[in-house]
This record gives sequence, C-alpha cells and structure tokens, in this order.
Amino acid sequence: MQTNMLYKMFVDIFKKMAVLILKIIGRFELSNLGAYLINLKTQYHIKKMRSTFINEQSREIK
Repeated sequence: MQTNMLYKMFVDIFKKMAVLILKIIGRFELSNLGAYLINLKTQYHIKKMRSTFINEQSREIK
C-alpha cells in the first residue's frame, strides 16, 4: 500500500515536470535555442552515420 502511494506521488511529480518542460520548449520553439538543439541533434546523427560508414569501409578493406 505504501509503495503504491509513493508511485502515484512520483507519477504526479513526473507529469508536472513534463508539462513544465513542454511549456518551456514551446516558448523557445522558434527561438535560437530550438534551432541550436536541432543543430546539435543533426550534428550528432551525422557523426554517428560517418563513424558507422568508416567502420564498414575498414571492414571491407580487411
């Protein structure tokens, strides 16, 4: 019974945090921060793709 109450409290806090984060993101969506985050994400994906591509190339050479 006690763990159930703790779980409900945790879920409520998590939901409130999620709503707050979404509100903040919505406010910055069209600003520089949104563009910066999108840029970081795409750079990460490009680096990841490049590293897998290089790994596959080196395997073919061997």
